[in-house]
Amino acid sequence: MIDARSLLATAVGVSPETISDWYRAWQAAVANGSQEGMIQFFAREAMLSEEQLLQRLANHIGWKYIDLSKTAIPPEVRSKLPTKIAFQYTVIPVSYNKDVLEVAVGNPFDTAMSSAVTFCRTMSGGILFSPS
Repeated sequence: MIDARSLLATAVGVSPETISDWYRAWQAAVANGSQEGMIQFFAREAMLSEEQLLQRLANHIGWKYIDLSKTAIPPEVRSKLPTKIAFQYTVIPVSYNKDVLEVAVGNPFDTAMSSAVTFCRTMSGGILFSPS
């Protein structure tokens, strides 16, 4: 099984060691008060926009990428996930069809987010990439 570091490295076009260096630098920045998210930090380090990084990552993994600014989300879809979970983990439900809830996330590597969404939904679903 491939790990997140290797996925990011391949998608961005750097070595896994560079991803590890960036991760340590991001952790240090957060410890010093930075509010920048990991994906945003990595995108900046790779000289990409967050959108470009997520598009590359989605393409590499075979997941969809969605531009939320161009997506109309019906209220009944938004109500499929508790507001607390949506805000806490920056998750947006974007479609619901035949018991499948698709959500857009800014950081697909957040295991707490994945667990919370799975816990809240007892149906199958999918994850889409979108800048936060």
